[in-house]
Amino acid sequence: MSSPQPRQEQGLVGDVVGINEAITLPGKIAAQLEPERRAQEIAQKIGWVRDLGVTHVRVHSAVYPWSSWRGAPIGGYDELDRVILPALTAGITPLVMIGPWPGNRTAAFAEVYPPPDWEAYLAWVQATVERYDGDGVGDAPGLVGKVRTWEVDNEPDLHNFAPPRGGRGLGAAPADFCRPDEYAEVLVRTAAAVRAADPAAEVIHGGLARLAHPQGQAYARSLWSTPGFAVATDGVNLHGYPQRSVAELWQVVDLAMALAPDEQVWITETSTLSVRVGDERSQAHDLLLIVLEALHAGVHRVYWHSLHENPTVFDGGSAPVSRGRSLMTGSRDAVVQDRGIRRFSAMRRKLAGDTLAAFLQRYGALSRGGLTRPECSNCHALRLGEDVLVWGEEGASIRVHAEGVPQAVVPGDMPPTVTADEGWSGLRLTAPVIRLAASPSY
Repeated sequence: MSSPQPRQEQGLVGDVVGINEAITLPGKIAAQLEPERRAQEIAQKIGWVRDLGVTHVRVHSAVYPWSSWRGAPIGGYDELDRVILPALTAGITPLVMIGPWPGNRTAAFAEVYPPPDWEAYLAWVQATVERYDGDGVGDAPGLVGKVRTWEVDNEPDLHNFAPPRGGRGLGAAPADFCRPDEYAEVLVRTAAAVRAADPAAEVIHGGLARLAHPQGQAYARSLWSTPGFAVATDGVNLHGYPQRSVAELWQVVDLAMALAPDEQVWITETSTLSVRVGDERSQAHDLLLIVLEALHAGVHRVYWHSLHENPTVFDGGSAPVSRGRSLMTGSRDAVVQDRGIRRFSAMRRKLAGDTLAAFLQRYGALSRGGLTRPECSNCHALRLGEDVLVWGEEGASIRVHAEGVPQAVVPGDMPPTVTADEGWSGLRLTAPVIRLAASPSY
């Protein structure tokens, strides 16, 4: 597997890991709940996030349509406050998406990507950032802390490639919609409005979904060749969903680093499946290795998709693409009808969730970019403080050469199945070497 060269950066492992859409509610569900019930649901999600040891979440859908530059269809900032304020109070840092249109259904709302009223749009952006910047001027009542990072729209290169989800939209042809020059203008002008309200804010462009494809690479190159774009964004932001091996993600990261060598890299969406092409054990391996390689490469932050599934995954028909990506899950038998909405009556933490929680608890002091890779025959290895983590093909004879681990041998009979009671959320510890069951990804 090829991975980027380490970058020595400050920051602890707990600051590297986030969860995408962890605390927001799907719009159709939120619309059926009274405000008090919505608040209870969000509080429960925040509790689950804290139990995992995670302190960063990506708020993908809270800004729109609850609050919009074209008006406020549901209570002004009430809905956004209901998500952001309790998260900040609980010590969770939200990355908030902002932009002129909904992130996944952009062309269903507009035939032309740039907002028709720039003055109204930019005034709304500035007012929204001012509400959550924690400077004591125009802040939301009860605000504790601040929103530090704003992401401008979601997957703009996908807008330019495919019609919006749920229909063909209002007639916009994908190739003529959200062109690189149009998105670059939105990013540059939105970033200026964000920083006019909060000069210390971070602004990143919407996660690029197609960097693994030539069309997506051409789109990205066009963005970076547009004057002002590179200055306006605080890093390269990508999305990556490995299909066969987590190594696929690092190939995309390599492309991102080549695109902007001096910029920090964000991965605001990634995950692998625990159904269809994998199981809970392989997903737990993939999650851990993605986090480890992100630390080794000096990636700024990586957000797993997602905390838990919507109960509609069991409503029949073909399973949606998101099924099996989560850290927690319910079951078909646990889906109940509750005051007009379908929900899980009980949920459990998957092996991936257990692994992440245990990893953060054990290795929370690891520095970003500070991991080293010992020499390893027939295997991969990373040193984590006093431990060395080793993984490789099942049945392989593995030898590790590392300071403090002289000629340490990991037996070739690594267990084909692992359960949570075998030490540490699917990992067997034999200090100073951690034995990791073979992953189907390698």
